[in-house]
Amino acid sequence: MSAALVADPFDIGVSRIDTGSPAARRQLREVLYHDVAPEVGEAPISLLNRDALVGIAVGTPPGWGSLPRTSLRCAADLVIRPALQDRFIRDADEQFPANPTRVVTGPRRWRRR
Repeated sequence: MSAALVADPFDIGVSRIDTGSPAARRQLREVLYHDVAPEVGEAPISLLNRDALVGIAVGTPPGWGSLPRTSLRCAADLVIRPALQDRFIRDADEQFPANPTRVVTGPRRWRRR
């Protein structure tokens, strides 16, 4: 998604995307909404926040660590690849071993009910 980035995230402290650029929107559709019609992907792209923080917050045992967790592992995700999803799950389970993550691995394409 580098074409959608406005600047180096580590220089400015956020991953800032340009949702107004036709090239950036095309790349966002290819990466985030590749499995739906282009017009379907346009609506959620228009709702994206321009800025995403760089880094991950650490939970605490009485807070996030005490909540039941379910991870929807998406086999066809082009942004957070399955290996990275597995790492997030493993890291959470190592941090809070008394509260393991329930993992649901989805099909290549999720379906609406």
